[in-house]
Amino acid sequence: INDILDFSKIEAGKLDIRLVEHPLKNLLARVESMMHPAAAEKSLKFEIRHDGNLPAIIRTDPGRLQQCLINLVNNAIKFTERGHVYLKLSLEHDGDEAQIRFDVEDTGIGISPQEQEEIFKSFTQADGSTTRKYGGTGLGLTITKQLAELLGGRLEVSSTKGAGSVFSLIVPTRVDKTAQPALDDNFLVGHTDDDRENTEPFEFKGRVLVAEDVETNQMLSKFLLTRMGLEVTIAEDGNQAVQKALVGEFDMIFMDIQMPNKNGYDATRTLREKGITTPIVALTANAMQGDDKKCAEAGCDDYLTKPLDRQQLLEKICKHLPVREDTLEEKINSAESQVNELASLCSDQPATKEQSSETAGINAEVIDWDQLISRLGDTELVREVVPVFLSDNKERFEKLTEAIEQGDTEAIKLYAHALRGAGANVGAKRLSEIARQLECAGTENDVEKARPLFDEIRIEFEKVVSFMSRPDWMEIAQRQSQSAGNA
Repeated sequence: INDILDFSKIEAGKLDIRLVEHPLKNLLARVESMMHPAAAEKSLKFEIRHDGNLPAIIRTDPGRLQQCLINLVNNAIKFTERGHVYLKLSLEHDGDEAQIRFDVEDTGIGISPQEQEEIFKSFTQADGSTTRKYGGTGLGLTITKQLAELLGGRLEVSSTKGAGSVFSLIVPTRVDKTAQPALDDNFLVGHTDDDRENTEPFEFKGRVLVAEDVETNQMLSKFLLTRMGLEVTIAEDGNQAVQKALVGEFDMIFMDIQMPNKNGYDATRTLREKGITTPIVALTANAMQGDDKKCAEAGCDDYLTKPLDRQQLLEKICKHLPVREDTLEEKINSAESQVNELASLCSDQPATKEQSSETAGINAEVIDWDQLISRLGDTELVREVVPVFLSDNKERFEKLTEAIEQGDTEAIKLYAHALRGAGANVGAKRLSEIARQLECAGTENDVEKARPLFDEIRIEFEKVVSFMSRPDWMEIAQRQSQSAGNA
């Protein structure tokens, strides 16, 4: 969907390139941090290499250049089953103009000469079997080529079928290399299996507006984004989001789509009509057919589905917000841990793993401790969030009860949606799943279907409240999790 949005903007001549001076090492460190996990998952060797003759600073659009490199490296990893993926940098000249050459080399499936003539065309991959096996829109290379040209450069390919490929991105440095030091070799941090244990935050700079109507999710988003170095403002619905965005200066807006009073699409549309150009990322529970068109029409810059994929989320944050240079070299891999936490905020998706025990009483697993701790990160945050969850959702459940009594399917959908996400955030998997079904009944305007589901969710909600009100509930939940793991 984001590919389609970018492609539409490029075709319409509405994609802006903003040239700024940017440390090359920061760009490379972000690419390495984002791409290393994907390569490691396939046991591929991934390295960034350079010839030692590069400027420390270049003048470019770092977000768009990063987007190009991520597209190329991601493609290389996708189409390579064994061997390596290297990103090689070198300096070359076109007359008096210095250029950086980024060669993305892989040992993958390769591309025939005939296919090389087709791959840069819109919605095209090498052949039909490639699409079926690897997926994708066929827009990645088209967009990368167009972005390269907007950056004043070009994209080339050299490949042999069955023997790998080299995609070369050549862009101007737009700086006088003799007037600055060379690129520092120490821009990468080694990866280990213990990377996820790092707790130092990957800090960004900027002010972020989060439009979210569920208090528990507001608390989570503010806590996690603040730990990442961002200044966070919360809007409780679409109307507040518009009001706060008009009077404040923000660097990025996360816009939940399903909110009371004014939904995310309408709020975004209003902001664009008022001349607000701040990047807006739409957040929604499901990517439905036509959502990409709604995003583009409303004026959203990016689109993420929930639960958020940490790699995609990190790409979006790095694309729109600068990283604090003083933390980038210290703990680059801590980004994965922080973004994993941020990716869980406001997640509305039910867990797919079946709950093994649904019997009544304390012996049943009311709370999935592993899911809870993976969402919140540590027990200190759990202790802070749970009281808010309980008070916030007791009030919400009362409103859901009124909606059922009045047969108000729109309100049923709204409150069930909120319970669904809040339940998932605290590991109440069964509560979240029943809320999902109830939300669907509200969407279908089916009150008769909603009533028995409400009876189910009422019982489950009472279980959750009773369990989490116990002083020893955390210890019990941890023991249940350990017992399940040993079973």
